[in-house]
Order: sequence, then structure tokens, then C-alpha cells
Amino acid sequence: MDRTELFKLVDNYCKELTKQHRAKYPSLKDYYDYSIGKKYIRVIQYMSGKYASAFCFIDFEGNLYKSASWNAPAKGIRGHISKPIMDLGGFYKWN
Repeated sequence: MDRTELFKLVDNYCKELTKQHRAKYPSLKDYYDYSIGKKYIRVIQYMSGKYASAFCFIDFEGNLYKSASWNAPAKGIRGHISKPIMDLGGFYKWN
């Protein structure tokens, strides 16, 4: 997968997460976006426009990782961006 295709999938993933979050919590104005690093793409949840947390990480092969901290993913692949887990809670279920 080339980077253009990967970034398009990540962008759609963030939009879908935002849509689901707002459907579940309509009074909140949280949204999801991403930043690109050297090794990973960090998917960021912005809460009320004031706070941010790392939701997950995506490597440049498209593998999804749970976040261990703001700077690093947890070990173990949780999925792939081509078939992401779209349930907000399902991402954190242990396989």
C-alpha cells in the first residue's frame, strides 16, 4: 500500500470515529485527527477542543496498535487499516 492510499484510509478512519463518537455522545464536541511521525501515524482524540489523547497508532504498513502512551504504541497488532475495528469500545478488547 502506498502512502497516499494509507493517508486516505487514515483520514476516513478518523472521520468515521468522529461520526460514531458524536452519535453516541451528541452533547460532546470531541473529534479524531492524526499526526504523522517517523515510524507511526498517531490517531488523536481531541476532547472538547481542550485536551488530547492518543487513541491508537498505525504503522506505515497499515497495522493498527493500541496506544501505550502519547508517544508509543502497545505491543501487538490490533487490526489493519483496510479492515479497522470501527466500534469505539471494540478496539480495546483483548484478542
